[in-house]
Order: sequence, then C-alpha cells, then structure tokens
Amino acid sequence: MNKWAQVYYIPGNHEYRCEKVELIFRMLEEENVEVLNLKTQAGIVKEVGIDIIGIDEMVNSVESINKKMTEFEKINSFKIVLSHFPENFPRYYSSYDVDLVLSGHAHGGQFNIPLLGGLYAPGQGFFPEYYKGIYLENGVNLVVSRGLGNSVIPLRIFNNPEVVVINIKPS
Repeated sequence: MNKWAQVYYIPGNHEYRCEKVELIFRMLEEENVEVLNLKTQAGIVKEVGIDIIGIDEMVNSVESINKKMTEFEKINSFKIVLSHFPENFPRYYSSYDVDLVLSGHAHGGQFNIPLLGGLYAPGQGFFPEYYKGIYLENGVNLVVSRGLGNSVIPLRIFNNPEVVVINIKPS
C-alpha cells in the first residue's frame, strides 16, 4: 500500500488500445493500486464517510452503468465517481445524487485558443464543452483534468499539463 493513501485507477481508451492492457492491470495490482470497474470503495477521512466508484465505460453497457449508479446514489456519504470520459457527464452522472465526478480524456482541448477555449477533444470534437476545469450541473460537480500526456498529436498549445489537487471540506 502506498504510504500516503490508497490509489484508485480507472482505465481509458489508451490502455485498451495497448496490446499489454492485462499486464498494465497486473502491474497496478502488484503495486496495490485499486483498479475500479463498477466497484465501490468506502472510507472515512476525518470522520467523514467517502465512497468512490470507478466506471470503465469502455467495457460496460449503458444498462449496467445506470444500474450501478442507481445503487451508488443511495449510499449516505460523500460520493465520488471516477469516469475517464467527461462527455458522459450529462448522459450518466449529472442526473444522479453524487457529489463529485473526476475525469480526464479531453487533454485540455489539446490546443487552447485564448478567449475561445479548447479547440478539440476526443469524443467531443471541435470546441468541446467539457475539456478542462470545473463544471456544475444539477448540483453535481465535474472536475476535468488536462492531464500529463498527449493525444495522437504530441503537442500542446496554450495548454500546460497538470496534476489536479482537490481539497474536500465538510459542509
């Protein structure tokens, strides 16, 4: 186990494109990284209950995701959803009683045009809606990280890589 905190992981399109996806999962497991796929983990941080669910949209049907989300929203705690694809926020997550959705995939819009925003994101096309930052719909927060990597184009313009740190404070 990581000496600071448990690490949770959900795969995305790059892992499944790789011919060694099973090796990646096995190596993560050997390092005690918890790969979440329609699986919930519960914990307590400073006397506050927190539940985390990971949704692997690459291998699960819409029906199985909706069924699991219906079960998950009934939990009485602070609820976090890990979802690789931010474009699924309005389709799957913003209509459920959850507190926070963490996502990536959009690479910050790959190229950012000052005053206009992200130019392109996989799964969303040109001028994507969910490409970086914080979004709020139906009382559900979505945080989209620009991430550290690149897309098929190994270049970022006005779009620095980032690691997001989120401080969650009890209400």
